[in-house]
Amino acid sequence: MKLAKDVYLVGSGSLGVYLTDELDCNCYLINFDETTILFDCGAGIHPELIEKEIFADGFSIEEITCICLTHCHADHAGGAAYFRNRYGIKIIAPKEEALLLEKADEQRLGLEAARKAGYYPDTYKLDPCSVDILAMPGKNLEMNENTLFLYGAKGHSIGGICYYGCIHGKKFLITGDLISGAGTISLQLIPGADVHAYAESIRRIQDLKIDFLLPGHGRFLLQQGSEQVKKAAVSFEHLMIPV
Repeated sequence: MKLAKDVYLVGSGSLGVYLTDELDCNCYLINFDETTILFDCGAGIHPELIEKEIFADGFSIEEITCICLTHCHADHAGGAAYFRNRYGIKIIAPKEEALLLEKADEQRLGLEAARKAGYYPDTYKLDPCSVDILAMPGKNLEMNENTLFLYGAKGHSIGGICYYGCIHGKKFLITGDLISGAGTISLQLIPGADVHAYAESIRRIQDLKIDFLLPGHGRFLLQQGSEQVKKAAVSFEHLMIPV
Protein backbone atom coordinates (compact mmCIF):
# COMPACT_ATOMS: atom_id res chain seq x y z
CA MET A 1 0.00 0.00 0.00
CA LYS A 2 1.68 3.19 -1.18
CA LEU A 3 1.60 5.96 1.43
CA ALA A 4 3.84 8.47 -0.31
CA LYS A 5 6.57 8.47 -2.93
CA ASP A 6 8.86 5.51 -2.11
CA VAL A 7 7.08 4.87 1.23
CA TYR A 8 4.85 1.80 1.57
CA LEU A 9 2.86 -0.04 4.22
CA VAL A 10 3.47 -3.76 3.58
CA GLY A 11 2.21 -5.27 6.83
CA SER A 12 -0.51 -4.39 9.33
CA GLY A 13 -2.70 -6.42 11.66
CA SER A 14 -5.98 -6.03 13.48
CA LEU A 15 -4.63 -3.05 15.45
CA GLY A 16 -3.87 -1.30 12.17
CA VAL A 17 -5.57 -1.61 8.79
CA TYR A 18 -5.59 -5.44 8.76
CA LEU A 19 -3.49 -5.72 5.62
CA THR A 20 -1.76 -8.98 6.61
CA ASP A 21 -1.94 -11.36 9.60
CA GLU A 22 -3.99 -10.09 12.55
CA LEU A 23 -0.96 -10.18 14.89
CA ASP A 24 1.35 -8.21 12.62
CA CYS A 25 2.45 -4.70 13.51
CA ASN A 26 2.62 -1.97 10.90
CA CYS A 27 5.56 -2.81 8.64
CA TYR A 28 6.97 -0.10 6.39
CA LEU A 29 9.08 -0.39 3.25
CA ILE A 30 11.09 2.68 2.25
CA ASN A 31 13.06 2.82 -0.98
CA PHE A 32 16.10 5.11 -0.90
CA ASP A 33 17.55 4.95 -4.41
CA GLU A 34 19.88 1.92 -4.17
CA THR A 35 18.82 1.00 -0.62
CA THR A 36 15.47 -0.54 0.27
CA ILE A 37 14.69 -1.05 3.95
CA LEU A 38 11.91 -2.96 5.67
CA PHE A 39 11.10 -1.54 9.10
CA ASP A 40 9.75 -4.33 11.35
CA CYS A 41 8.53 -7.58 9.88
CA GLY A 42 5.46 -8.81 11.74
CA ALA A 43 4.82 -11.83 13.92
CA GLY A 44 5.99 -14.40 11.40
CA ILE A 45 2.74 -16.40 11.40
CA HIS A 46 1.97 -15.70 7.75
CA PRO A 47 5.05 -13.90 6.38
CA GLU A 48 3.95 -14.77 2.87
CA LEU A 49 1.24 -12.12 3.23
CA ILE A 50 3.92 -9.48 3.77
CA GLU A 51 5.83 -10.89 0.79
CA LYS A 52 2.68 -10.57 -1.29
CA GLU A 53 2.31 -6.90 -0.36
CA ILE A 54 5.96 -6.23 -1.19
CA PHE A 55 5.47 -7.81 -4.61
CA ALA A 56 2.23 -5.87 -5.16
CA ASP A 57 4.11 -2.62 -4.56
CA GLY A 58 6.59 -3.49 -7.30
CA PHE A 59 9.51 -4.83 -5.27
CA SER A 60 11.17 -8.21 -4.92
CA ILE A 61 12.34 -9.58 -1.57
CA GLU A 62 15.87 -9.71 -2.97
CA GLU A 63 15.87 -5.91 -3.29
CA ILE A 64 15.55 -5.47 0.48
CA THR A 65 18.89 -4.39 1.92
CA CYS A 66 18.04 -5.00 5.57
CA ILE A 67 15.28 -5.21 8.15
CA CYS A 68 15.44 -2.54 10.86
CA LEU A 69 13.63 -3.63 14.02
CA THR A 70 12.26 -0.97 16.33
CA HIS A 71 12.15 -3.50 19.16
CA CYS A 72 12.00 -7.25 19.55
CA HIS A 73 8.46 -7.91 20.71
CA ALA A 74 6.99 -10.80 18.77
CA ASP A 75 4.55 -8.77 16.66
CA HIS A 76 7.45 -6.69 15.34
CA ALA A 77 10.29 -9.21 15.18
CA GLY A 78 8.69 -12.65 15.00
CA GLY A 79 9.15 -12.76 11.23
CA ALA A 80 12.86 -11.88 11.35
CA ALA A 81 14.08 -15.51 11.39
CA TYR A 82 11.97 -16.33 8.33
CA PHE A 83 13.30 -13.47 6.23
CA ARG A 84 16.91 -13.92 7.34
CA ASN A 85 16.98 -17.69 6.94
CA ARG A 86 15.12 -17.78 3.63
CA TYR A 87 16.53 -14.72 1.91
CA GLY A 88 19.68 -13.82 3.82
CA ILE A 89 18.39 -10.34 4.65
CA LYS A 90 20.50 -8.61 7.30
CA ILE A 91 18.76 -7.93 10.59
CA ILE A 92 19.37 -4.69 12.47
CA ALA A 93 18.09 -4.78 16.04
CA PRO A 94 18.39 -2.63 19.17
CA LYS A 95 21.56 -3.50 21.05
CA GLU A 96 19.79 -3.99 24.39
CA GLU A 97 17.35 -6.50 22.90
CA ALA A 98 19.42 -8.25 20.23
CA LEU A 99 20.66 -11.08 22.44
CA LEU A 100 17.12 -11.70 23.66
CA LEU A 101 16.00 -12.18 20.05
CA GLU A 102 18.93 -14.46 19.33
CA LYS A 103 17.97 -16.60 22.31
CA ALA A 104 14.23 -16.21 21.72
CA ASP A 105 13.85 -15.17 25.36
CA GLU A 106 10.07 -15.15 25.52
CA GLN A 107 9.96 -14.15 29.17
CA ARG A 108 12.10 -10.99 28.95
CA LEU A 109 10.58 -10.00 25.61
CA GLY A 110 7.11 -10.10 27.13
CA LEU A 111 5.74 -12.89 24.95
CA GLU A 112 5.17 -15.23 27.86
CA ALA A 113 2.99 -12.64 29.62
CA ALA A 114 1.21 -11.66 26.39
CA ARG A 115 0.41 -15.29 25.59
CA LYS A 116 -1.02 -15.85 29.07
CA ALA A 117 -3.12 -12.70 28.64
CA GLY A 118 -4.59 -14.12 25.44
CA TYR A 119 -2.88 -11.87 22.91
CA TYR A 120 -1.17 -14.82 21.20
CA PRO A 121 -2.34 -18.40 20.70
CA ASP A 122 -0.86 -21.01 23.04
CA THR A 123 0.92 -22.60 20.09
CA TYR A 124 2.77 -19.44 19.06
CA LYS A 125 6.52 -19.50 19.64
CA LEU A 126 9.21 -16.95 18.91
CA ASP A 127 11.89 -18.27 16.56
CA PRO A 128 15.45 -17.29 17.50
CA CYS A 129 17.16 -15.06 14.97
CA SER A 130 20.77 -13.94 14.61
CA VAL A 131 21.32 -10.20 14.53
CA ASP A 132 23.81 -8.76 12.04
CA ILE A 133 24.02 -5.12 13.12
CA LEU A 134 23.35 -3.57 16.52
CA ALA A 135 21.31 -0.38 16.57
CA MET A 136 22.30 2.08 19.29
CA PRO A 137 20.99 5.56 20.14
CA GLY A 138 23.24 8.22 18.67
CA LYS A 139 25.01 5.82 16.31
CA ASN A 140 23.70 6.68 12.88
CA LEU A 141 23.21 4.15 10.10
CA GLU A 142 24.78 5.16 6.80
CA MET A 143 22.97 3.63 3.81
CA ASN A 144 24.87 4.74 0.71
CA GLU A 145 24.04 8.45 0.54
CA ASN A 146 21.25 8.23 3.11
CA THR A 147 21.50 8.49 6.87
CA LEU A 148 19.19 7.07 9.51
CA PHE A 149 19.42 8.79 12.87
CA LEU A 150 18.75 6.51 15.83
CA TYR A 151 16.93 7.60 18.99
CA GLY A 152 16.44 5.55 22.13
CA ALA A 153 12.88 4.36 22.72
CA LYS A 154 12.95 2.80 26.17
CA GLY A 155 9.74 2.64 28.15
CA HIS A 156 7.58 0.35 26.06
CA SER A 157 10.26 -2.32 25.82
CA ILE A 158 13.69 -2.94 27.34
CA GLY A 159 15.58 -0.88 24.81
CA GLY A 160 13.78 0.02 21.59
CA ILE A 161 14.93 2.32 18.81
CA CYS A 162 13.22 4.97 16.67
CA TYR A 163 14.55 5.53 13.16
CA TYR A 164 14.57 9.11 11.84
CA GLY A 165 15.36 10.04 8.26
CA CYS A 166 14.38 11.97 5.17
CA ILE A 167 12.79 10.85 1.91
CA HIS A 168 12.15 13.31 -0.92
CA GLY A 169 12.40 16.23 1.47
CA LYS A 170 9.98 14.75 3.99
CA LYS A 171 11.18 13.92 7.49
CA PHE A 172 9.93 10.60 8.84
CA LEU A 173 10.06 8.86 12.20
CA ILE A 174 9.54 5.11 12.53
CA THR A 175 8.39 4.91 16.14
CA GLY A 176 7.63 1.25 16.83
CA ASP A 177 5.36 1.29 19.88
CA LEU A 178 6.90 4.36 21.52
CA ILE A 179 4.12 6.67 20.34
CA SER A 180 1.01 6.31 18.20
CA GLY A 181 -0.39 8.54 15.49
CA ALA A 182 -2.80 9.89 18.09
CA GLY A 183 -0.02 11.04 20.41
CA THR A 184 -0.63 8.27 22.94
CA ILE A 185 1.79 5.71 24.36
CA SER A 186 1.67 1.96 24.98
CA LEU A 187 2.67 1.26 28.56
CA GLN A 188 2.09 -2.41 29.37
CA LEU A 189 2.64 -4.63 32.39
CA ILE A 190 5.58 -6.47 30.82
CA PRO A 191 9.37 -6.59 31.26
CA GLY A 192 10.97 -3.32 30.20
CA ALA A 193 7.91 -1.17 30.82
CA ASP A 194 9.06 1.99 32.62
CA VAL A 195 7.06 5.21 32.69
CA HIS A 196 10.08 7.35 33.63
CA ALA A 197 12.16 5.93 30.77
CA TYR A 198 9.15 6.46 28.52
CA ALA A 199 8.96 10.13 29.41
CA GLU A 200 12.65 10.61 28.75
CA SER A 201 12.40 8.89 25.37
CA ILE A 202 9.58 11.22 24.34
CA ARG A 203 11.51 14.27 25.53
CA ARG A 204 14.46 13.34 23.32
CA ILE A 205 12.36 13.42 20.15
CA GLN A 206 9.94 16.24 20.98
CA ASP A 207 11.85 18.89 19.00
CA LEU A 208 12.34 16.83 15.83
CA LYS A 209 10.73 18.06 12.64
CA ILE A 210 8.49 15.18 11.61
CA ASP A 211 6.27 15.05 8.56
CA PHE A 212 5.57 11.31 8.41
CA LEU A 213 4.86 9.76 11.81
CA LEU A 214 4.91 6.00 11.19
CA PRO A 215 3.92 4.03 14.32
CA GLY A 216 3.83 0.30 14.97
CA HIS A 217 0.04 0.15 15.25
CA GLY A 218 -2.98 2.26 14.42
CA ARG A 219 -3.07 5.29 12.18
CA PHE A 220 -0.01 6.82 10.52
CA LEU A 221 0.38 10.51 9.69
CA LEU A 222 1.67 11.96 6.44
CA GLN A 223 1.90 15.53 7.70
CA GLN A 224 2.35 17.35 11.02
CA GLY A 225 3.71 14.30 12.79
CA SER A 226 5.63 16.57 15.16
CA GLU A 227 2.39 17.74 16.73
CA GLN A 228 1.56 14.31 18.15
CA VAL A 229 5.01 13.92 19.72
CA LYS A 230 4.70 17.35 21.31
CA LYS A 231 1.25 16.42 22.58
CA ALA A 232 2.69 13.41 24.42
CA ALA A 233 5.60 15.47 25.75
CA VAL A 234 3.24 18.08 27.20
CA SER A 235 1.25 15.36 28.97
CA PHE A 236 4.42 14.08 30.63
CA GLU A 237 5.44 17.62 31.58
CA HIS A 238 2.12 17.91 33.45
CA LEU A 239 2.79 14.58 35.21
CA MET A 240 0.12 12.82 33.18
CA ILE A 241 0.32 9.64 31.11
CA PRO A 242 -0.50 10.30 27.42
CA VAL A 243 -3.11 7.61 26.85
